[in-house]
Amino acid sequence: MSRIAILGGGMSGLASAVSLLDKGQEVTVYEATDAVGGRCQSVPFAGRHVVTGAFAFVTGDKNLRTFAERVGAVERHGTIDLTEGHITRILADDGSTYDVSSFTIPSMLSCKKVPIIQRLALARALWPVFKVRKIDPARPGSAASIDGPAAVPYFRKFSPAFANGVLEPIIGMFFGYDETDYSLAWLLWTFGKSKIRQPHLGWWTLGGKGAGGLATAAADTVAEHPNGRVLTSCPVTQVSRQDGGYVVHSANGDEHFDQVVVALPAPAISKVLPWLDQERKKFFDGVRYATHDLAYFATTPVGDLPGGPMPSEGVGLLTPKSLGFDLVSNVHVSTLPDGRSMVMAETKGRHHGALAEAPNDEILDAIWREVTKAIPSTSKVEVSDRLLCRQDSGLVARQPGHMAAHAAFDSLPAVPGVAFAGDYLLQCSVGYAVITGQRAARTLLKGQTEQP
Repeated sequence: MSRIAILGGGMSGLASAVSLLDKGQEVTVYEATDAVGGRCQSVPFAGRHVVTGAFAFVTGDKNLRTFAERVGAVERHGTIDLTEGHITRILADDGSTYDVSSFTIPSMLSCKKVPIIQRLALARALWPVFKVRKIDPARPGSAASIDGPAAVPYFRKFSPAFANGVLEPIIGMFFGYDETDYSLAWLLWTFGKSKIRQPHLGWWTLGGKGAGGLATAAADTVAEHPNGRVLTSCPVTQVSRQDGGYVVHSANGDEHFDQVVVALPAPAISKVLPWLDQERKKFFDGVRYATHDLAYFATTPVGDLPGGPMPSEGVGLLTPKSLGFDLVSNVHVSTLPDGRSMVMAETKGRHHGALAEAPNDEILDAIWREVTKAIPSTSKVEVSDRLLCRQDSGLVARQPGHMAAHAAFDSLPAVPGVAFAGDYLLQCSVGYAVITGQRAARTLLKGQTEQP
């Protein structure tokens, strides 16, 4: 049995810890903040729990469902089908709305907002995907050969209606990206050849606390195991090499481990592991994050909504940047048990503007201004409470050059006794974070068997 340190208590770190415990290892999870889960958390607000980041899981992700069952989250909380709530409603320039039924190429290309002549032009725009022999969904670097322009400006040349009215608002809602934050290569890798004909995606979450219940259940699984520990409010300052293993220097003191899983945000890794090779440091230091905040407002009842009533849970009204919505990506309105309305708004691209370092109240004020622009009836309500779930390092930006950098990183030899985990290594979702954590665990276990 090896003693293994897990640096970071987000979903990738927790998944790695569970996997290692299942294989008879001893693990300690170090989390710098007072709560585990990273973006997969839930907090109380207005008499209910609201999520701070991720709020739904893809139905087709069987690995994530199996993990949720393994840690007891499904049995503890039950599940809720959110597929209906993820039919995407987008605001048009005349105040009307139009729908995109799913986050797939067929759904987006068939949107009535895109004129037929521009749809034909998009066939030429998609030609680069057919020039790639194989896009590997497990390797972002497999799309490096087409890592060139940013996606929205590229598609705007072929179809302004698609770029401005479909692609930008949908990606802004899912990832919090500004239109300059993701490349054509990343977008094509995200869909991959296998998804070009995919007609539909389903979504689900946990009951009770929502997505945050998964992190809580995973942390409890680790903490309640006789070989597991979870240390919160325990930042790691540095990891040093000693006696064939590693010493973790943290707020809890110095402790020796045989192996380490590094599940930290990429830009923090070089400081914690200063002895890493320069090629790896270059990759980690080059990873950039996009802000992706969730704001909640408890208000007196909101009146009419563009497009009619919304599902009780899920995605709300998407607000295109081309209509002047530079900060808010979507707005959702639901009814609280006491009759008040709950207005939820997500942000996009805050890291690019004057609000990047602004205090919470200033950000909330700016969000509310765009909410009232999107849904005029909200200008007449009274706000009794509000909350900003701030995510300054929300999701990894995939700007031009990122996929090529990924290919170079993938070619580097392994670091003995160290494995890396985090959704920056694959895709920005809870499911992919879990996969990277499980993959890191397998890497370390394989390293144990290969030792002389």
